[in-house]
Amino acid sequence: MGKPALHTRNEWKEKGFRVPTKAQPAATEPYFVPGYRTVMRERHLFSREQVVAMDVEETKRRSEAAQKAVETRIQRMEQNVEEAELKIVTGKSNEEIYELAVYTHGGNYQGDPGEFIWSNRKARDTIRHRLTNYESLWELINRGPTAEFAYQILRDRVDALVDETYPQFAAGASEVEVTVRFGPQRKR
Repeated sequence: MGKPALHTRNEWKEKGFRVPTKAQPAATEPYFVPGYRTVMRERHLFSREQVVAMDVEETKRRSEAAQKAVETRIQRMEQNVEEAELKIVTGKSNEEIYELAVYTHGGNYQGDPGEFIWSNRKARDTIRHRLTNYESLWELINRGPTAEFAYQILRDRVDALVDETYPQFAAGASEVEVTVRFGPQRKR
């Protein structure tokens, strides 16, 4: 009799079996990571004695339960951001907002953001990221596709608060007016 067949978890799954979570591999073998000629990993292999046949009904039931759990998570995230308390620092002058935007380059700390150009968008981004609790509320949502609507709810609520608190930088404000009227005052 020959050597027993060893397969990975995914290979057993394709054959209609599952490997229990706590099962220790019967063997390991090195393999090259796809796309690399020198990067090696170890593949875990399991024998037929270690796997159990998948119950089609149980698999279906678990799949439905998982889908319901995802839907519940999405609803809770959306509800949490709808009910979250929004905070904003009020009373900042246009000059202070401009200086904060220059200092943080409009709230952008990543890499080389390029030339700083004062605009309504730059003012709004600075207010949103530096004068509200917007970023701290990100912990209420994950950043995957399940949080798409929750994130949009949060963003819309914060943007509405920015519009209400700093109407000179409201969405749709004239870029020319913001650039000239609310930018740094030049000495003549």
